[in-house]
Amino acid sequence: QIELTLIRRFPQASLHLHDVLAREALPDQVFPDTLLHAEDLYLEFGLLDLFRGDYVVREVHGSYVRLHAARDAEGRPNWMLWRSDTTGSSGGLDLARVSMQDLTVRYRDAGNALEVLTHSDELALRGRFTDALNELALEGDLHLTHWTGADGPVLTDRDARVRLQLAFGGEDGAFRITEGEVLSGGVPLALTLDVLPEGEADRLDLRANGLGLDLGRVVALLPDAVRKP
Repeated sequence: QIELTLIRRFPQASLHLHDVLAREALPDQVFPDTLLHAEDLYLEFGLLDLFRGDYVVREVHGSYVRLHAARDAEGRPNWMLWRSDTTGSSGGLDLARVSMQDLTVRYRDAGNALEVLTHSDELALRGRFTDALNELALEGDLHLTHWTGADGPVLTDRDARVRLQLAFGGEDGAFRITEGEVLSGGVPLALTLDVLPEGEADRLDLRANGLGLDLGRVVALLPDAVRKP
């Protein structure tokens, strides 16, 4: 269902798409799972664009959004919905300004039994996604419901305010937080993160620092397996 609205996202005009569904993109799947579902999605453009006939999407806003990103046992991602064209161009998807309300993200990696589940009431992001490298900047609130691995829960029930620069994919298949600011449990942290696939496991390099930190609060943010002897 698609409709043009001038009121709901004023002063921008927008195309309102209801009940948007995208299936995951993995080869040889008979019944692909849901990759993305949005109850409401608004593609916004300037009012003057209506009269010029030149519709350039300036912003995207979604509400009640569910994203189920995953890698299969062979390491193939389910979100590569674009491919290079025959001219040799890398193609891709540019997101200049995107805002989300009530966003739930689930990430699963069948290769190492990793699952991360998060929820955000309000989140803003921008980035570029290609088959070579994906880069993303995001800012907003984040609730980590759980982070589990092959040995069970790693971290659960954490709330934070975040501002992150992310990069993932690329030749080495790594996931990186190249620049991060996190406020969790009253503890402000600057951090970087590298997760590099190495055989059946991943190598994780997390570095964080801050000024005037309460050591007890910092320790409370760590996984139970690290805090308990």
